[in-house]
Amino acid sequence: AAAAAAEEEETMDPYAVLELERGANAAQIRQAFRKAALRWHPDKFAARHGVGDAQREEAERRFRELNAAHGVLTDPVKKRHYDLGGGMRRD
Repeated sequence: AAAAAAEEEETMDPYAVLELERGANAAQIRQAFRKAALRWHPDKFAARHGVGDAQREEAERRFRELNAAHGVLTDPVKKRHYDLGGGMRRD
């Protein structure tokens, strides 16, 4: 059980990161990424919320996850690998 929990923490679902249903098309992926990137961009997030270091680090982490998820879902080879059960590692 502990090994499964550790594995779950180390992998992420790029569809969940971008709040998309599996099988989303390119336009949906692009729109979801843009919306989330504007929300979580560290500079914009800090300016909007006047946050401290911990919150900025969280925004930076989320922004990196968004970019990684976008990279997987917009690359046909990586997307196919993920869709076939290849998984995606967390940074």
